Amino acid sequence: MKEWKIWKNYVPSFIESADCDDDIDGVCDKNITLSECIKKAPDDIDYGLFLKMKNGKTVCSHVNTFFYSKDRINFNNDIVKKDKYDELKDTETWVFVNNKRNKWPDWDGNFLHYNDNINISSAVKNSIFNDSVKLLPIISFQPSKLDNLRVVNKDGIYLMNNITNEILTVNKDKVIWDYPFVYTQIEPNNNSIFKIETISNNTLVHNKESIRLSHDDKYIKVLDDGSLTLSTNKNEATVWSIEFDDVILYDEKCKQYEYDNGIPTTLDKVSRNKLVCQAEHNTRLSSNYNGMFLIILITMVILLFYFLNIV
Repeated sequence: MKEWKIWKNYVPSFIESADCDDDIDGVCDKNITLSECIKKAPDDIDYGLFLKMKNGKTVCSHVNTFFYSKDRINFNNDIVKKDKYDELKDTETWVFVNNKRNKWPDWDGNFLHYNDNINISSAVKNSIFNDSVKLLPIISFQPSKLDNLRVVNKDGIYLMNNITNEILTVNKDKVIWDYPFVYTQIEPNNNSIFKIETISNNTLVHNKESIRLSHDDKYIKVLDDGSLTLSTNKNEATVWSIEFDDVILYDEKCKQYEYDNGIPTTLDKVSRNKLVCQAEHNTRLSSNYNGMFLIILITMVILLFYFLNIV
């Protein structure tokens, strides 16, 4: 079981996405053990779900997640305590996540996610775009997953003003905030789709990353009066700095909450911008330094006592 991170009494944040219809074979395995369920899991899935009912019956689902790219989501972050679902009160649950495809701890957590509240600013002051905004995907995702989905370089996106709920839209040669946005994810509005491009060409978007925004191969440019227009010349594109808020699921301070085989099972919300984990060797190093300091202090006290007695 070394290839799987096992979370006891957790379930996917949107459990309906892990039912038997979503199994890679279209049907669940029933009345097998957790070990058998994990052993049968293909190496190329991200996670599976195992349920043990009060009557002893079990259900095993190897969930099809091929819709999501590896860069876009870490499934260790996409789970919640089973208490969220009243119907699971008398059911034991386990989520097992593929370690090779989903790192834990999630050292790459501090990247831009959909639904993050962000500030986009440029060197040009008083632009209409110097507002708090939210990025929304143009393709359909289950709503509960939006907070856990990372924005990937060159994604097509909507930009929604957090204050007015208006959406950034192209109107002839201008780029403006237009009508209140009703987010249906059913019929994309082509005039409101923009592409986000990292200047560094990083796949994921770091906090305070420099980006360009484009629409149909034309780049947003700030004019002298602060309004926005589009330019076909990439060199004229305004470079924006993007900053975002910081909530994601992590193991609180990386404490190891254990059950019988010593696998961590507890997650809590902490800041993406804080140091959420400390490598084991750093902890040991700190302990070694403390020990050395104590030895030196004791030695100095002994020497001081020795010299005082001589005098």
